[in-house]
Amino acid sequence: MRIIQLFTFIILLLVPVATVYANPEVTKYEVGNKNIHVFMYHEIGHGPNNLYVPEDEFELQMRMLSENSYKTATVSQIPDILAGRLGDEDDRWVLLTFDDGYVSFYEKAFPILKKYNLKGTVFIITDMVDTPNHMTWRQLESIQSDGIEIASHTKTHPYLTSLTKENQEIEILNSKRKLEQILNNRVISFSYPYGSYNQEVKERVKHAGYSTAVTVVPGIASSEDDPLLIPRINVYGGISQNSLESILSLRKGQFDNNMAKIFEAIDINPKDSIAYLNRGMAYHYLGVNDKAIADCNEAIELDPSRPEPYNGRGWIYNELGQYEQAIKDYSKSIELAPEFSYPYNNRGAAYIRLGLYQKAIEDCNKVIEMDPSFPYLASTYSKRGYAHAKLGLYAEAIDDLNKSIEMDPNNPTVYYNIYTVLVQMDQKQKGLYYLERALELELKA
Repeated sequence: MRIIQLFTFIILLLVPVATVYANPEVTKYEVGNKNIHVFMYHEIGHGPNNLYVPEDEFELQMRMLSENSYKTATVSQIPDILAGRLGDEDDRWVLLTFDDGYVSFYEKAFPILKKYNLKGTVFIITDMVDTPNHMTWRQLESIQSDGIEIASHTKTHPYLTSLTKENQEIEILNSKRKLEQILNNRVISFSYPYGSYNQEVKERVKHAGYSTAVTVVPGIASSEDDPLLIPRINVYGGISQNSLESILSLRKGQFDNNMAKIFEAIDINPKDSIAYLNRGMAYHYLGVNDKAIADCNEAIELDPSRPEPYNGRGWIYNELGQYEQAIKDYSKSIELAPEFSYPYNNRGAAYIRLGLYQKAIEDCNKVIEMDPSFPYLASTYSKRGYAHAKLGLYAEAIDDLNKSIEMDPNNPTVYYNIYTVLVQMDQKQKGLYYLERALELELKA
């Protein structure tokens, strides 16, 4: 029964819709509602790079958090949030972190945090306190008394992985001791300079008495994370409110370095249609299809002459089971670029879903004839073989499916399909080899 089902509901090989965007490999996590967005800031003000977030942008961001009832806390409170000891079940958490201890925090960020009653954590390089452009010990005492967490960012901000064991301990432990001695408060949070760490560095952080530590790895924190390897979201100068709000809507496993770059590309050039297509496809692979289609629509509106956004939107509609709409988009992509192989290949899949097998064969023929270097040609032969089989053209089906195996010998579905065709041709004994091979590949998977 399972083999028949595989044949009648063949999984058409998923292929990227265009070569112009990255196909993000995203892990989906099933977690509760304890997701923590940890924002990472450096300088507040205007400067030569996007580590500087202008003061007016920062205030808009804080106002947005306040107006949308986001809860803030300090990094040391992350374990309490994740364990449910702090806040309510439905609270949405954003933690505000500031690296390096710049004076701009005291002069610009801190008054805004107080205005909106928001908390934060400042990571201090202890040898830089009381030096130009950095906060003084008196300023640190002042913000600490107002609820800001003072935490360690080492003594001199080195790449910890490049130091000897002894020097690692000096950087990690001495900074903690100095902060505790001068500020008379326990320090249990740490930030790895440059995000540089390994297992040995992490263990030294733990043994020094820190209970939480943040990285620069892009991501959304949850109870799945090691509390000494908390991911963060870099808030860069020029990030749009739309991007920030979209990131806040994402959950664990839905934000990584690839997604971060996609958001930044749009913020750098809001008129780049391919940047919107890239984000749209990333949203699709995350299962956020309303946003995926909206981004494809935006890409088409920005440049209706490009074939890729139509192809991308067609792929999403195809995955959603809206095959007629998918075919319209694929056809528009073909109209704009008749030599573009992807929409032919993808439209063939949609035709198969609708039982239009002859049309599917024609599209597969087009791909095979015009683009022998098409990177997913194995899937094209597989689809054409399936369509031939559905039309009773078993010899042609066997030829196509064997060609698909020649190009990709590790796809068990194709072996199952050959077995099924051979059974229908009264060649069951011959087909047993393909059945055994399919089962063998599935066991390896």
